[in-house]
Amino acid sequence: MKIEMDSLRKSFVLVTGISIFITSLSFASLGQRENSIKRDGLEIHARISERFSQSLYQVYTLTSDMNEVRQYLDNQGIVFAVTWRGINHPDLSKLLGEFFRGYAAADAEVSGSRDQPIKRINTEEIVVEKGGHMGAVRGKAYLSKSVPAGVEIDSLN
Repeated sequence: MKIEMDSLRKSFVLVTGISIFITSLSFASLGQRENSIKRDGLEIHARISERFSQSLYQVYTLTSDMNEVRQYLDNQGIVFAVTWRGINHPDLSKLLGEFFRGYAAADAEVSGSRDQPIKRINTEEIVVEKGGHMGAVRGKAYLSKSVPAGVEIDSLN
């Protein structure tokens, strides 16, 4: 019985590690242009499952086996926000790009609580919210100074 549990744990760790690696390759960073979304999706077999526009922004939905990521672009074609939901959190260093270091430093200073459903980190440039539990996570990251006027950030899911 112990041998079976050890094998199961090792398999779970391996599958989780591979899925995190694959998921991390699939998405464009905040502040990048529209053409990076298409390229990134093709590289890891994620597909653009939906694209729609409205007067204030465009949304690309990228779907992989692990996650659904929505990337919100302003009228200049720059990603100003990203939301995700799925089995695990995507690699935030990939999603946040050049803003990751500032986020990581702020995150290290904040003590989390298991009772807190959503963890929120604010820096001068970026806001990151993430929560959920193993197998069902969600999150949002946006460039606070780049959100187009008239966009309600709480409406982005």
